[in-house]
Amino acid sequence: MFPTSGSRARLKRLRGQMDGIERMPTTTGPASTSLQQVATAQQAMRGVGKLVVRNYLERCASQAIKSGREQEVFDEHMEVIYKLTR
Repeated sequence: MFPTSGSRARLKRLRGQMDGIERMPTTTGPASTSLQQVATAQQAMRGVGKLVVRNYLERCASQAIKSGREQEVFDEHMEVIYKLTR
């Protein structure tokens, strides 16, 4: 189910970004460059999160709804939304 090929590519890019951020304190350069890299990594994580939610809705939730477990799907999805929006 997860990760899909698209999300794997995103995760690889994110790993590279995180490695770069980890090395930044040992290099000289403006702090704004470090902050930009952090913002870019955060955006990449949001993108992966969106792919996971979409995958869940397309596969797991739709199957559960078809099998009559609507309330379970609703409750589970609301819990995930609350966690993502904290």
